[in-house]
Amino acid sequence: MVICTHLTSTKRVQQAREEFERHGLGDFVTVYHRDVCQLGFSNELEGKADAVFLDLPAPQLAVPFAAKTLKTEGGRFCSFSPCIEQSQRCCIALQEHGFTEIRSMEILQQEHVVKTRTLPVLDLEFLKHKKPSSQKLDESSTNESNETADTVKTPKETKKVLTSSAPPTLPGHTGYLTFATLPPAFVR
Repeated sequence: MVICTHLTSTKRVQQAREEFERHGLGDFVTVYHRDVCQLGFSNELEGKADAVFLDLPAPQLAVPFAAKTLKTEGGRFCSFSPCIEQSQRCCIALQEHGFTEIRSMEILQQEHVVKTRTLPVLDLEFLKHKKPSSQKLDESSTNESNETADTVKTPKETKKVLTSSAPPTLPGHTGYLTFATLPPAFVR
């Protein structure tokens, strides 16, 4: 398996190469300095990719080039977009270039606070034995304080439970992943 990445910044190309080498991935990743939205992917990759993943400001511009880069047997496409409008434009371009099974999904980082809490276990047996309504009325009119004392039970035991809660407001931003399939050439 070989991964090819195309970057537009000369500085970022060098940083990426060094980083892949440092992590022992230099033999598996080829870094190109190229604007895929204007020039497409490297010519040597035409018809050779199993999948294309894009993280571009205008992914719809790279869709025709992605279609040429994927194998004639077909392949998969994925694009990350920070806003829904980019994702919509990408979906239109995918459809225009023969992609099928086009799906977009919103991704949102959501932090949950997980804690172990000790909660009381209430004895709710009194709920099983309902008093007739006429008896309730008589008792409530004569002695409301006794009924409250009888029905409110104090917990006899506690139980530890794992809880999760999300903050009321979520910092950060959303994003969208768009997936599509390019069918084999004989079906297109």
